[in-house]
Amino acid sequence: MAVTAELRKLFENELHNYLKANLVCGSHIKCLKKEISIKKTKNNQASGRIGFRFLNNDRGYCLSTSVDSPELIDFFKK
Repeated sequence: MAVTAELRKLFENELHNYLKANLVCGSHIKCLKKEISIKKTKNNQASGRIGFRFLNNDRGYCLSTSVDSPELIDFFKK
């Protein structure tokens, strides 16, 4: 089944609206069109992002994550 540009746009808008409605946990969490971003706060020195992109050659989505956390850095140094 081919994924048309119209179907992709509809899916991405629905996903964005769903995530925006269900991930409102604080001002440090932003739900952007193709990414969820978590910023550092005074109480939490960790930050991260979850991104999703459509890959035309694979006709599907790729999910990528990244985290910057002093606790994780210390853990992996051990």
